[in-house]
Amino acid sequence: MGNGVNYGTHFLVDENGNIIQTASLNKYTLHVGKTRKSSYPKNGNSIGIEVVGAY
Repeated sequence: MGNGVNYGTHFLVDENGNIIQTASLNKYTLHVGKTRKSSYPKNGNSIGIEVVGAY
Protein backbone atom coordinates (compact mmCIF):
# COMPACT_ATOMS: atom_id res chain seq x y z
CA MET A 1 0.00 0.00 0.00
CA GLY A 2 1.00 3.61 0.13
CA ASN A 3 1.08 3.92 -3.66
CA GLY A 4 -2.42 5.43 -3.95
CA VAL A 5 -4.06 2.12 -4.91
CA ASN A 6 -6.96 0.84 -2.81
CA TYR A 7 -6.74 -2.90 -2.25
CA GLY A 8 -9.71 -4.95 -1.13
CA THR A 9 -11.36 -8.28 -0.71
CA HIS A 10 -14.90 -9.62 -0.76
CA PHE A 11 -14.79 -11.78 2.37
CA LEU A 12 -12.85 -12.07 5.64
CA VAL A 13 -12.69 -15.25 7.69
CA ASP A 14 -11.78 -14.35 11.27
CA GLU A 15 -9.90 -16.42 13.85
CA ASN A 16 -13.18 -17.98 15.07
CA GLY A 17 -14.29 -19.01 11.59
CA ASN A 18 -16.86 -16.22 11.20
CA ILE A 19 -17.28 -15.08 7.61
CA ILE A 20 -17.72 -11.35 7.07
CA GLN A 21 -18.63 -9.95 3.66
CA THR A 22 -16.73 -6.71 3.09
CA ALA A 23 -17.74 -5.94 -0.50
CA SER A 24 -20.58 -6.82 -2.82
CA LEU A 25 -19.87 -9.63 -5.27
CA ASN A 26 -20.97 -7.16 -7.95
CA LYS A 27 -18.06 -4.87 -7.05
CA TYR A 28 -14.52 -5.04 -8.40
CA THR A 29 -11.80 -5.35 -5.74
CA LEU A 30 -8.03 -5.40 -6.09
CA HIS A 31 -7.03 -8.68 -4.47
CA VAL A 32 -4.92 -10.46 -7.11
CA GLY A 33 -1.29 -9.50 -7.62
CA LYS A 34 0.67 -9.84 -10.83
CA THR A 35 0.21 -13.16 -12.60
CA ARG A 36 2.46 -14.76 -15.17
CA LYS A 37 -0.13 -16.66 -17.18
CA SER A 38 -3.27 -15.31 -18.80
CA SER A 39 -5.18 -18.39 -17.59
CA TYR A 40 -4.62 -17.48 -13.90
CA PRO A 41 -7.39 -15.73 -11.93
CA LYS A 42 -7.61 -11.96 -12.22
CA ASN A 43 -9.43 -9.30 -10.20
CA GLY A 44 -12.27 -9.23 -12.72
CA ASN A 45 -13.01 -12.98 -12.72
CA SER A 46 -12.49 -14.01 -9.10
CA ILE A 47 -13.47 -13.16 -5.54
CA GLY A 48 -11.09 -12.23 -2.74
CA ILE A 49 -11.09 -14.17 0.54
CA GLU A 50 -8.77 -13.16 3.39
CA VAL A 51 -8.11 -15.48 6.33
CA VAL A 52 -7.14 -13.78 9.60
CA GLY A 53 -4.86 -15.56 12.05
CA ALA A 54 -1.41 -16.94 12.64
CA TYR A 55 -0.39 -20.28 11.19
